[in-house]
Amino acid sequence: MWPYDYSRENESPLLWVSEGFTNYYGIVGTYRGGVTSKENFLERVADAAAGIENTEARKYIPPASSSMITWVGYDTPQAFSVSYYTQGQNLAALLDLSIRNDTNGASSLDDVMRALYRDHYQKGKGFTTADMIGIINRLTKKDYNDFYNRYVFGVEVPDYDRIFGYAGYKLEKKQEATPDFGFSIRPRNGGFAILGIEPNGAAAAAKLREGDVITKINGGPPFEAPFQTFAGKDIKLTVNRGGEEIELPMKVGSRAFTAYSLVEIPGASPQQTKIREGWLKR
Repeated sequence: MWPYDYSRENESPLLWVSEGFTNYYGIVGTYRGGVTSKENFLERVADAAAGIENTEARKYIPPASSSMITWVGYDTPQAFSVSYYTQGQNLAALLDLSIRNDTNGASSLDDVMRALYRDHYQKGKGFTTADMIGIINRLTKKDYNDFYNRYVFGVEVPDYDRIFGYAGYKLEKKQEATPDFGFSIRPRNGGFAILGIEPNGAAAAAKLREGDVITKINGGPPFEAPFQTFAGKDIKLTVNRGGEEIELPMKVGSRAFTAYSLVEIPGASPQQTKIREGWLKR
């Protein structure tokens, strides 16, 4: 993918790394810098796992494929997709813990990123999946091709409890209701532009149309709306439609959602404690 050629599509199977790892290091960086708490960091790691496992498309579209097909639906969002940002964020945490465990805490994903920077970026060249696996294999003295075949090129559900267990954590799951608006949106002109409407969904019932821009929700700025609290509730939308402002009532739908949280395993072993302390070190 690098160096970039903006005269054509820059197709790559590695956007889950380029974008997803950026997400992961966003939460790592704010935690290490003391901006966020340990609880917030763990919550956001668990949220990434939940975001993937609650997405039907993850059963069919692996991270390498979601990276490649982003150009297919860049301006025309696909009805059936999964975010390579979230896929990558989730896999980054799992790789980080796996590398720490396999090196007895001597190395981490940080070392992979340093090697990519030193051996590729500073030498004016990009990197391939094979390059990345090679770096991880050198650090861990193990073969990570199986990890990539299962979770990057394949759609197997990761063994979360085993991998988070390296740091003495396990995933707890809880069934909740999440709002279902029945539309796809994108920020635009200070609001949310509606890009697609699901047939027979909440947006269709509210008579919303593609191209509408939601400028207010319950009379307030749309970006400040507490979306997660709207499941099954009645809300009022202010919409700009072709320059005319109209108000539409909407009954928000709801669907089942499995929330994840990371909890400590009682009686963690010295090895688990060591990996946990390294992972959470500031």
